Amino acid sequence: MKGAEDFSVDAFVGYRTKLKALGHDRRVLVQLNVNNVTDEDVFQPLRYNATFSGYGRGLLRSPRSFRLTTTLEY
Repeated sequence: MKGAEDFSVDAFVGYRTKLKALGHDRRVLVQLNVNNVTDEDVFQPLRYNATFSGYGRGLLRSPRSFRLTTTLEY
């Protein structure tokens, strides 16, 4: 199969620290996840059909998204 190269990346970064709350040390984790960092939006053919006359399977990329999560352990 020949075609354009595919370069898609997901990334995450996290930070863990201790926070003094209500007289106790609590562990806190803050994490940022980024899906589709390069914002690839091109249809990616994965497989031809049995007669090689078209695509049997393809992939549509989801748009870039950000997710920020915070976890407090107690």
